[in-house]
Amino acid sequence: MHLRDFAAPDAVATLTVFRRAVHGAASRDYTPEQLAAWTPAEVDETAWGAGPAASRTRVACDAETVNYLMRCPLG
Repeated sequence: MHLRDFAAPDAVATLTVFRRAVHGAASRDYTPEQLAAWTPAEVDETAWGAGPAASRTRVACDAETVNYLMRCPLG
């Protein structure tokens, strides 16, 4: 396992991780409508990647991206 800074090519993999978290673990706590609003079927991957790129995001990877941590400033 290797920990490194987020890079633009990580957008697709981190979006996949996010979607799996929302529609997996979180799905029991939200309605289908809320889940769809949180992670719509159509997402601009470039726009998605702008968020992690603008913050202090670290990516844990092996053969593929397996997780990420995004730190956002308070306030």
